Amino acid sequence: MLFIDTLNSLLELNKISRNKLCADLGIGKSSVADWEKRGNIPDGEVLVRIATYFGVTVDRLLGIETPATPEGKQPELTETQLLANQVMEKVKAMEYDDLKALEALIDRLAQK
Repeated sequence: MLFIDTLNSLLELNKISRNKLCADLGIGKSSVADWEKRGNIPDGEVLVRIATYFGVTVDRLLGIETPATPEGKQPELTETQLLANQVMEKVKAMEYDDLKALEALIDRLAQK
């Protein structure tokens, strides 16, 4: 499922208009139109804000499903996946200014 399909589904499920979402999260209406028309995906900071707004994971927003094992159990997570989950929980609790600082740090690390 595409990001925009998931977003539209969450908007419908929660009876929230695009205008309200944009106003609540400080997102430009043109951004949502770009996501739909061009198939773009918002940057990480916006994804986290949208996921937090709806109380879902970023994975769900992106349509990423973790496949179940044949026994119906979820597969064991790697150390990297466990650490990523721990970091995401901390990120979800951060204020906007702290998220912007984190984004800048991630950008600097990515340039190494």
